Amino acid sequence: MHDTIERRETVIMGTNELIEIDPAGLKAALDHRLALRWKKGTIPEQGDRCREERIAELLDRPLER
Repeated sequence: MHDTIERRETVIMGTNELIEIDPAGLKAALDHRLALRWKKGTIPEQGDRCREERIAELLDRPLER
């Protein structure tokens, strides 16, 4: 759990959610999940789990000068 996030767009798009790290905030978040109420989100661009392929493709390219 974190109370900050590196990729703000994932929170905006609903993929991730920030919750308060205190007993009341944590209890509310857990109650919400245990009641099977889930947020609907979308996968951000570049969040398609193909990162390794994109990195390999970039490494295969000749260096541009």
